[in-house]
Amino acid sequence: MVVSLSNAVEEELKQFLYKKYLDFHRDRFNEGYGEESRRQKEKGSVLHFIASMMKNDFRCRIWEQFIATKLPEHREFLSKELPALLKELVGLRGSSAHGRMPERKKAVKAREVVLGTPGRPGLLERLVALSQSGSSGQA
Repeated sequence: MVVSLSNAVEEELKQFLYKKYLDFHRDRFNEGYGEESRRQKEKGSVLHFIASMMKNDFRCRIWEQFIATKLPEHREFLSKELPALLKELVGLRGSSAHGRMPERKKAVKAREVVLGTPGRPGLLERLVALSQSGSSGQA
């Protein structure tokens, strides 16, 4: 279940946010940025990349420029909340694959992160809303 939820989040990231980031990166650095494009084909790779964005100063600066330029109205979510939530999800996915946490506990936590809790939308819902706002021309 944890891997399935992670895969759903990753696919949503690939459909809008990561494509928009690749376009920004290509335009800014005047090339296709092949490494980033190849990342889309590897399961878990986009998830790990965005989750680790804040660990690397160079990546972090590019990510912040991307947000400021393309999605400034979503700055708080994209620069703080999203990387933290993805880091948590990556950790749950890893512990699930290696059996370091009871399955039920992992499933509940992953469900809360991805699908939300009463009164708090989940990561998947927020990514879909972001995608819809961007594709309707508001972003």
